[in-house]
Amino acid sequence: MKKTKKSLLFSGLALMMSALLLAGTTFAWFTDSVTNKGNTIQSGELQMDVYWFKWDVNEGKFVQTTMDNAKMSAENWEPGQSNAILMRLDNVGSLTSQVKLSFDVTEDTGLTDALWFNVIEGENYAEMTTTQPEHTKAPVYSTDTTVTCMSELESWEDPYQAKFTSVWPTDGKETEWRHWYLIEYGMYADAGNEYMNKTMTADIHLDVKQYTYEEDGFGNPNYDEDAFVADFEAKDIAELENALSQAKAGDTIALTNDIALDKPLTIKQDVTIDGMGATISGQPITVTADVTFKNVTLSKPTNNNNNATLVYGYTGCEVLTFEGCTFSDPQWEAMQITSADFKKLVVNNCTFTAANVEGAESSYGNAADEAIRYIHIQPKASDKVVADITITNNTFKNCDKVKDSVVGIYFVDDSTITVGGNTFENLTDEDTSAKLSVGWPEEEELKTVSNWTGEPQTIVIG
Repeated sequence: MKKTKKSLLFSGLALMMSALLLAGTTFAWFTDSVTNKGNTIQSGELQMDVYWFKWDVNEGKFVQTTMDNAKMSAENWEPGQSNAILMRLDNVGSLTSQVKLSFDVTEDTGLTDALWFNVIEGENYAEMTTTQPEHTKAPVYSTDTTVTCMSELESWEDPYQAKFTSVWPTDGKETEWRHWYLIEYGMYADAGNEYMNKTMTADIHLDVKQYTYEEDGFGNPNYDEDAFVADFEAKDIAELENALSQAKAGDTIALTNDIALDKPLTIKQDVTIDGMGATISGQPITVTADVTFKNVTLSKPTNNNNNATLVYGYTGCEVLTFEGCTFSDPQWEAMQITSADFKKLVVNNCTFTAANVEGAESSYGNAADEAIRYIHIQPKASDKVVADITITNNTFKNCDKVKDSVVGIYFVDDSTITVGGNTFENLTDEDTSAKLSVGWPEEEELKTVSNWTGEPQTIVIG
């Protein structure tokens, strides 16, 4: 019996020692791995090669030349004379593309009314470089309606907007990746003496954009159906004002350059201003229509009193939308809406800053480096405005540089306000009740920052 107990004791000790040894042991398992290397995503390229051809009288055909030589140019012209230039466009990028042709008149001393032009787009005009086509044999136009007076050159809208459904080189048809534009121009045969010693100068623009043609990896051909298409483009004040004067309701004006306003700008048309990352600065903007601002920075407005607001929403403005915009350094407010017609405001994914305000001290109690408000809505109480207001996913910086309210909304009882996803910087707890002010009397739940920064929620004002 003793021997059995002793054996059991030794067995127990051996088992304990084995457990202790195992505690310091690393188990080895059968393993394997597979690595799929070299996964690369590369964006495509929009690129167009343009070849220029000028009519050569001696050769009796179009001869390739440089862009500087291929101009709508002539000296000592007489009534009835004409000429033409030819352009060949090759899509040499990696994406399907679309081209829009347009013109800018940079100088006119009174000659455009005596001149005509005609634009013809063709799939294959290669024969023009070897023979003289019938319609380039110096036509004599007078009141012929098949041509357009040069006074309409800037407002001419390209009816072709050539589409390139393939890229070069390709085994497909040449017409899929190459197009031709023929520009004919001349002087009316009945131009009178009043057009002697006059000049005009114009620029030719070829703008390339993405064309909605390819399919994505799931066979969806419409993934890029919302690819940006602008009705007008503007690179300076003159072009922006010209676009606004011609725009129809629903049109989009794209900014292709920063614009410094030298006087206040009023927008009276129902349009979209797509900044495409550009900046508008220098003077305030007044809106008296339904306007959308996208992807634009509105910066540093000023006026004679150094108390300018970036955007004013005045009578006539019912709907005002800001998507992906930056409001920078307003002397007074980022936006001020007092329109009696006001019905809807959307401010989404925008940034507000006041780090470098250059204003003026006023009786309001602000310092010269302080803004008054960022968002301010206050029609007259007698207007009885009821609106739908959305303020979501925005970043409000430099809240300590805002004297009154980051958001101040008054006299819009029974309106709805949707808030959420916002971020506030330099907004202290003691500031909250003063700088988040909605309703009169004020809505207490909108004085809580977490209601602005959390999930979107809709609250009825008043």
